[in-house]
Amino acid sequence: QGRGVQALPLNFNMPNLKFADLSHNQLTSLHSLSSCVNLIELNLDSNLLATLQGIDNLTNLRELSCSDNKITSLPSAASKHFNLVSLILNHNLITSLLHTNIYTSLQDLSLIANPIHSLREILHLKQNSSLIALNISDIGVLRKDNNVRFFCFFHLPNIRCFNNELVKTSDLIPA
Repeated sequence: QGRGVQALPLNFNMPNLKFADLSHNQLTSLHSLSSCVNLIELNLDSNLLATLQGIDNLTNLRELSCSDNKITSLPSAASKHFNLVSLILNHNLITSLLHTNIYTSLQDLSLIANPIHSLREILHLKQNSSLIALNISDIGVLRKDNNVRFFCFFHLPNIRCFNNELVKTSDLIPA
């Protein structure tokens, strides 16, 4: 964490590594992590990442945090992440949630301060029946539409925590 690392060595072969905190560096590529097939938790916060390409082989990954990067979209190859439970992508450049439906085990998704400008993007989450916590505070569309909360409750009925607040029964009635 925080050593100013710009790239991981090409021979970064650590198949037994389970937890990695590579936050607060200057990483731009993740391809060297492909051999870390037993990673369970990975923190890549505060790097220079524009893509998540290179972590496709990390099928045991349960928690992934990539806040404060320059990520613009989720990779379609992420369908191999059957075990991913928590995905934190705060303060990035994500405008579409197109591939979120392939994270079948996802329970917690945080997208704070991403420039998502259409409520239709939330509809991509409908197939995530495991999703129970969603944090989309300060995203582009929220700045314009006060009904986003009810829209989410209507289309995502399993949500139990929204923007870090527990969902109450009274919250669901207007939906």
